Amino acid sequence: MLFAKCLPQSGAKRYAAMLSLAAFLLSACTALSIDLDPEFRSQAELFTVSGRQGLMLRQQLRFGPYHTDIVDRDWNSSSEVQIANYKSQNQRGGFRFTQRAFGENGHHVDCRSRANNESLTFGRPERGQWNWLLNADNRFDCEIGAASTEPRWHLAVGQRDYDNTLSGGLFGPSSHYHINSIHTAQGSAMTMGVIGYQISRDGIIVATLETMNQGRVWLRQDLSASEASLLAAAASALLLYEAPDS
Repeated sequence: MLFAKCLPQSGAKRYAAMLSLAAFLLSACTALSIDLDPEFRSQAELFTVSGRQGLMLRQQLRFGPYHTDIVDRDWNSSSEVQIANYKSQNQRGGFRFTQRAFGENGHHVDCRSRANNESLTFGRPERGQWNWLLNADNRFDCEIGAASTEPRWHLAVGQRDYDNTLSGGLFGPSSHYHINSIHTAQGSAMTMGVIGYQISRDGIIVATLETMNQGRVWLRQDLSASEASLLAAAASALLLYEAPDS
């Protein structure tokens, strides 16, 4: 390696060690996968997501037979107040899209998000700092409908106070689904930020999505076409949502 040859021997060794560590960390990150329920995995079909990362201009999501039109994003607003070691942060945002599968009219999705957090910061930058969360009120809401004349579904997840998890549901006129965030990767006991979501109906997992990298979606294979389309629209909304840092 030409650059390493230009360094003193000790510097070349450190450089090589840094490259090895970087390669290890990169491979570890790319190998991470959410901790998926084994029974659900055996009954689900996996779809890889495209269009989630990169430039947000003319953004469109695709997985399996499902694809969105161009995602229409609002201008996000944010404000921050800091007095001594006290900090208050507020954010607002939103987006909307229509998602279709081949040969269907699809679902219209309109989403809004808000995040209000208060914290105290202790320590010094040169010696390390840590934050004490005083209050958290983070919420994500979407209206999902197949047509303007049909009953609409309401997706709502939120985080309050000291609980890092996001929980909520997908609520319809006569039924509902439970939604919970996922924070552990397969083969790891370490708790992370939000890396996915699990959607269940009557205690049975019907959909799971992974928000790491481009993202992946699992749907039960025995779902009706209309139920799968609804859950796919909810999955796209959650994939586009930027969950607050845990």
